[in-house]
Amino acid sequence: MEEKRKIKQIEVKDENGNLEYTIIPNYKTHENFMTKSELLFYKFLIKVILEIRERYNINLTIFVQVALNRIIDVNNERQKNELFDKISRKSIDFVLFDERNNNIACCIELDDETHNHSDRKERDILLDKIFKNNIKLLHVQRKEYYNLENIINEIMS
Repeated sequence: MEEKRKIKQIEVKDENGNLEYTIIPNYKTHENFMTKSELLFYKFLIKVILEIRERYNINLTIFVQVALNRIIDVNNERQKNELFDKISRKSIDFVLFDERNNNIACCIELDDETHNHSDRKERDILLDKIFKNNIKLLHVQRKEYYNLENIINEIMS
């Protein structure tokens, strides 16, 4: 039976160049770091932050796929483990970081078709609750074209 998975194998050869054994690593690189939609929006965000720098003299940097537990701390000691588990394996699509004051200006979740699934809806509700009184969270619907002024206004409001 033919193996359907693509498994990266590392051949280990002896001093004569003959195959001695093969190693199958436990980890491999993701084929795509960002989806096509995320990459398109990322390129658009570059234009957005350049315009914000020009207009408002605010130096923003874009970070992608940031783990929630890198930007959100649990504030309830009695439920720390349970609450931490809710965020420990989740990430946010984009974080706009303000270099002037070492703060997060806002986070952006790019909502594509997968956000219509029940598990993603639950995740989005959780994100909204977590971010509500902490950091501005923008949900942006995936599109082929984004309006520069609209996104700037959402970020800056």
